[in-house]
Amino acid sequence: MTGADDWVSEKNVPDNARLLRGIQATLRKLKKNVSDEQSLMELNTIDVVLSEMASRDQRVFYADLYVSFRALLLEGVKRLPTNPEANTIRQELADSLPPQLDPALNYDLIAAKIHRVKRHLSWLVRVSSNGDAAIQDFMARVCTLENDYLLQRVNFHDQRTLAEPDAAAPLSAEKMTEYLQQKFPERAGLRVTKFKQLVGGFQKITVFFETEDASGKTESLVLRSEKNDKFAAMDAGDICKEFEIVKHVFDAGCMVAEPMWLEPDASKLGQRFLVSRRAPGANYGSAIGNDDVSPMTDDVVRSFISTIAKVHKLPVNAEMRKLSIGHWADYKTTQENYLAMILLWRNQPWMKGGNPSPITDRLTRWLMDNMPSEDINTCLVHCDYGLHNVLVKDMKVSGIVDWESCRIGDPAEDLAWILHGNFPGITFEKIAAWYEEFTGNRISEYRLRYYNVMLCLKFLMSGTSAESMYEKNEEASIVWLILSYRYTTYATTSFESLINLAESARAR
Repeated sequence: MTGADDWVSEKNVPDNARLLRGIQATLRKLKKNVSDEQSLMELNTIDVVLSEMASRDQRVFYADLYVSFRALLLEGVKRLPTNPEANTIRQELADSLPPQLDPALNYDLIAAKIHRVKRHLSWLVRVSSNGDAAIQDFMARVCTLENDYLLQRVNFHDQRTLAEPDAAAPLSAEKMTEYLQQKFPERAGLRVTKFKQLVGGFQKITVFFETEDASGKTESLVLRSEKNDKFAAMDAGDICKEFEIVKHVFDAGCMVAEPMWLEPDASKLGQRFLVSRRAPGANYGSAIGNDDVSPMTDDVVRSFISTIAKVHKLPVNAEMRKLSIGHWADYKTTQENYLAMILLWRNQPWMKGGNPSPITDRLTRWLMDNMPSEDINTCLVHCDYGLHNVLVKDMKVSGIVDWESCRIGDPAEDLAWILHGNFPGITFEKIAAWYEEFTGNRISEYRLRYYNVMLCLKFLMSGTSAESMYEKNEEASIVWLILSYRYTTYATTSFESLINLAESARAR
């Protein structure tokens, strides 16, 4: 296990400035699709307000501004004879308006001091409006300083606007049509008739599209494209490597969409991508549950298990070993395989810059200290076999998608997702019995419970890595932050009870 110094970050991430930049960049992207003038005006105003909020992190500037305003106030009050208002100002300068402010102070505290000084300066300008040349010069300097302060806020917004990188041209039906006509010149009149980019999807971009050519031939296809922002490094995170794995699984007769072709040239559409036929069906829920889309009946769960069982029964042969995940078959013991899996997730590239997390370290230590002792035959496992990556049609699994996390490991890792769903009436006994029916292999309850704890580490790692990546990568989409600000609590509120369930299962 890595030491604490390898894990602790210098600061919490992402900071307010990064969050505000992300919001502004997202608003500017959305604004391109807005034509209503009132809405555009409101979006432009929000953009300016966000810059104002960001400028408040420039507390050194505001602390220096306070010093400049205070110096003018001190100069001005010295010109006045003794009177109640002047005496009040002199007393405040002595008691509560110090010569300097600590820039580490909260912006609101600094702003309150500036407000008080400006209030007194306003009074001085009013009572000195008919003064001599020296007074007129004093008032001009007061007004110039205030103008400089206001210009600073405007310039800060303009600088942020200019600093935003140009967004890559989005995928479109027109661009896809042009690409297809160049790739398949023999298909006269080939064009895209429907084009829809799916919402969600973190590591890859997914687009459904349909085509038609002059002969009347139509096809329903899926494009899966790489992204510039990735929170996790996986063996099949490279789209070319994922394509090889999907083709291997499809050729073996498993329930995946037919891979059609790989486009390794990123210049064609801005990123490398693969295209497959569109499998029928739809997702049955999300990574965190069924969402009451449809009931998880025994028949549906049996279909989940029978489908993944066929994947698990694929031979780990020389052909599979040539794939990017082949090195997972080299571990001499199951426990070495477990350890490599834990370290893969615990030591993801973005983790080192993430927030310290005692829960993450607690989970890592427990997983290392409590690895199942069984010596099993490892196999191809999907590793992300949740409802979000399984298509269902007519209450049966019609396809498994998103293979970038797969490896050669313990099949219990895939089955644990079914226990993770807490579906009414679906017990460990049913899962184990059905899996044994389809494979002849018995899965112990402890192994399933162990991987439920592992899922907690994955959830936490995802949130920490996404947050850290977002801070460092200006191209990262703001949607990444939902992993940290929404989903990590599914792990933090359940990990102790899941550890207890696992330890109870081991003791039986």
